Amino acid sequence: MAIGITYYGGKPKGSTIGPPSPYLNPDGTVKGSSIGPTLPVGPTAPSSAVPVFDFSGIGGIDLGTSSTGSSSLSGKAALQNATLNQTKYNAEIEAARVARENAAKGAAYQLSYLQNQMAGAGQIPASLLEQFAKQQSTGEGYINQQYQSLLDQLNARKGLAEQNTTTGYNALQNYLQQNQPTAYAQAANATPQVIQNALAQYMQSQGVNPATAQPAVDMANAAAVGGATNYNELLNVLRAREQSGQQSRLAEEQMARQFGLQNIQQLYGAGTSGLESGKLSALADLSSRVQAAKLQAEQQRIAREQALSDAMASIYGTGYVPYTPPVEGATPPGTPPVTPTTQVAPAAPTQSAPVAKLAAQVANAKNQTLVNRANTFIENNPTATAAQIAKAFPSLSKKK
Repeated sequence: MAIGITYYGGKPKGSTIGPPSPYLNPDGTVKGSSIGPTLPVGPTAPSSAVPVFDFSGIGGIDLGTSSTGSSSLSGKAALQNATLNQTKYNAEIEAARVARENAAKGAAYQLSYLQNQMAGAGQIPASLLEQFAKQQSTGEGYINQQYQSLLDQLNARKGLAEQNTTTGYNALQNYLQQNQPTAYAQAANATPQVIQNALAQYMQSQGVNPATAQPAVDMANAAAVGGATNYNELLNVLRAREQSGQQSRLAEEQMARQFGLQNIQQLYGAGTSGLESGKLSALADLSSRVQAAKLQAEQQRIAREQALSDAMASIYGTGYVPYTPPVEGATPPGTPPVTPTTQVAPAAPTQSAPVAKLAAQVANAKNQTLVNRANTFIENNPTATAAQIAKAFPSLSKKK
């Protein structure tokens, strides 16, 4: 049973295939049969040196003029089998084409999804930043509250100590004032008793000169006056020393009072210094922990961005989607917006024509996710080029 083979693009090298089968007409039809010429296999003409099988001359049997019924049936069965194989081959080619188209669509969808994820991977999520800010504000509030509570307790203890000290020294002062020594202050001064010369009148009545007895009287009076004067002077000295002792005791009370209050103030200063040191240490620890959490979040963001970039690179590597190099000077996907260093609000940048067209295109879109992503893109990239927009929104660029 012979099978005719036709090659498109010339006879293969080393082929020993002879002239056409004697059972075929010049146009490729079977002699004595109504079957048409052979057709190329597949949806398109095969490339160079691709064989197309011709089963119309199977076994060298003339299907239309055979005299035996069995040979005719055998030829028809072989032709049906060849037609079935051709149909299966075409179906396999079509299935492969559909599978490749589906794979290309899936790669495009996956790339679009990764690009959307990349747009949000360029910065730490706002909700996480809010949590960091809330954690720091809550921690600072708690630390300040504890500091104020301990400071109030320390102030209360200081006030109580000062009150007790003042009360004690006031009692001592009242005692010293009320029990002031008055032994010498209340002592009466001595008054000299002057002796009158009564003997002089008697002597004068007897005709005797009284001057002879007057010196003795004068001496007695002088001795009395001198003794009283000395006593009074000594009493004054003792009174002064008594008063000086009282003033010294009152001065010592004041000095002790001030010394006690100063000790309380020193203890209070040491306490407040310890509280302030603990507060600063707690605030520094809180800030360090918040910054460590932010650093960890930043590292996770970078790792996620790198993982997304690697995933996109693997999709580009399949060849199902074309790779477009980034435009020089364009903002890479996922780059967070630059925060101004001044408090003055910057002027709103003018939108480019492609961005304005994108805004008009998604204005009436029903896909809210697409609208939100487009609005975020427009806000972050008001002067984006058409190539950037096509890269970020490939589905919209295909609809143009």
